[in-house]
Amino acid sequence: MSAADEAVIVLADGTTNSLTDGSSYGEGEGEANAALYSAADLTIAGDGALTVKGNSNDGIGGQDGLVITSGRVTVNAVDDGIRGKNYVRVQGGTLAITAGGDALKSDNVEEPDRGNVAVLGGSIGATAGDDGISAASDAVVGGGSLTIAAEGDGIHGDVSATIGGGDTTVTKSGEGLESRIVTIAGGTLDITSSDDAVNVSDGSGSSGGPGGGAPGAAPGADSAASGASGLILTINGGTTTLSSEGDGLDSNGDLAMTGGTVVVSGPATNGNGAADVDGSFLVSGGTLLTAGSSGMAVAPDAESEQGWVSATFDSAYAAGTVVQIASGDEVVATWTADKEFSSVIFSSEAITTGETYTVLTGGTAGGTTVGGLALGGSSSAATELGTVTAGQHSGGRGGVRP
Repeated sequence: MSAADEAVIVLADGTTNSLTDGSSYGEGEGEANAALYSAADLTIAGDGALTVKGNSNDGIGGQDGLVITSGRVTVNAVDDGIRGKNYVRVQGGTLAITAGGDALKSDNVEEPDRGNVAVLGGSIGATAGDDGISAASDAVVGGGSLTIAAEGDGIHGDVSATIGGGDTTVTKSGEGLESRIVTIAGGTLDITSSDDAVNVSDGSGSSGGPGGGAPGAAPGADSAASGASGLILTINGGTTTLSSEGDGLDSNGDLAMTGGTVVVSGPATNGNGAADVDGSFLVSGGTLLTAGSSGMAVAPDAESEQGWVSATFDSAYAAGTVVQIASGDEVVATWTADKEFSSVIFSSEAITTGETYTVLTGGTAGGTTVGGLALGGSSSAATELGTVTAGQHSGGRGGVRP
């Protein structure tokens, strides 16, 4: 489509539509490079169904913006699934995307206010040979349901990446959520990664390229970037569960947690840690549990407003082991491991800096469980391993052996 300021495709209710292309296109500037292509802003609406097969390059693409408000859209493409140069916004509908490249992509790097991808509603299932979401600027998930299986990053924004709402599951990824500025402010987020689950990086190091947000981003992403490097991970809401073979929470700058719940099942090997923070690591609210290997175990800073305890064990415990943290006779946390671990760090409003807590193995959980963690339980069948003092480090940023 061309010679228009805006194009709208309405999928009539009850209809099934399909579109496929050939195996090659012209290579001149402005030539179509997708089975469904527009040189103008493109909106897809309606309650019908559309199947697009991109045999040459992208499935749905264009040189401006792309909005999907409703409909049942299935895309299978040899390269990117759905690409809008200036922005991609999904507000509703049901999308099934299979892409040899990125599933959802915006790649305008010339204009700083462009290159955004925002998922604000709908239901999306994406399988990608590269990134699930790739934004040259900001990547935002603010609503809807999103399931990603990616060979590259699950969600990647070059400037910022924000999870502000919705239900996001990354079942497979190299790095799950990556950007220079990462904000987790709401919704549910579940990531499985072969490398870092959450990575804050400028792309200059070995931890990989930078990540990406768009209009509607949750508050705090820009104002939080106060570190000298501008790299920061901010967690102020939501429920996050991470399972990583690399670092669980990796910030090459700062990490600030003020709210929300985060449970990290990190690496079993000592080359990485459940948390790896180069700058300040400050916790002032929320519930945080990180568990994994002990070789690079990193606990919050002693200056944190909220208390935390860190336990490092002389030998690893197997998956299925139950660890409890108790204050006197009251169990404040019960965690059941889903993989081998040799260190556990826990912070919540129930932990007071300077007080002594007992670390136990065994016992039973009580109440709601998130990522194997329950804020309570019974220690009647537990075995005491030792005690730790909240807010105490042992040798730099490491843990305390009970």
